[in-house]
Amino acid sequence: MTAGSRPIAFCSTAIRALASGLLGPAATTVARQTLKAERSLSAQVWAFAAKSAGVDLVHHNVFFCAGPKAEFDDLHAGRPPRAPTIYLCAQDRGLPDAPPERERFEIILNAPPLCGLSHPSEEFAPCQTRTFLTLARFGLRFDPLPEAFALTTPGRFERLFPASLGSLYGQSPHAMMAAFQRPTARTPIAGLYLAGSGAHPGAGVPMATLSARHAAEAILSDRTLTSTCPQTAMPGGTSTA
Repeated sequence: MTAGSRPIAFCSTAIRALASGLLGPAATTVARQTLKAERSLSAQVWAFAAKSAGVDLVHHNVFFCAGPKAEFDDLHAGRPPRAPTIYLCAQDRGLPDAPPERERFEIILNAPPLCGLSHPSEEFAPCQTRTFLTLARFGLRFDPLPEAFALTTPGRFERLFPASLGSLYGQSPHAMMAAFQRPTARTPIAGLYLAGSGAHPGAGVPMATLSARHAAEAILSDRTLTSTCPQTAMPGGTSTA
């Protein structure tokens, strides 16, 4: 892989794909720390349209589990939480017009990254039961329930972003210095720069935008320091050792 003279900004949660060799052997020198670093969480994500009843929803809604420690113990053990906290975005709420009868919903549950572990979260029926039985306990019901194509699992995220292991935010953000241990904009390959949630300073729209700014500044700085004029002899110059 050769970036050549034109700068390339590699934007992805799967910067690990470079070090893994998926973009060629020359790129394996990039972000090598991502091969051994602990991965951040993945998720089970539903996207569907349905009628809802039982709870007066707003645009952003969170249904908290009773025991957050048990939820994170499950995640650290590599399994989907048996009693999850659920984020629900009612995408048609909070707008000037009244929501349609069948509204658009996005539902997100934390899930562990793949990391070579078996993943019951890949099975549609347990995901559906866990999600909508939990919401039913809060009084929220949907008609119809979404089908399998509406679910994105850690395995599907891995297929969309190879070498990510399903992780949504690159390497783990935990620990005081975690942001400074992420890959930075410049790489050992001339003309190749990193940006996005997998690079410094981290995940989330503000952080990823700042990462893109770092990459743009590095590109402009490096181009300024690179002369585009061919070397020539200077008439009348002074010879030095």
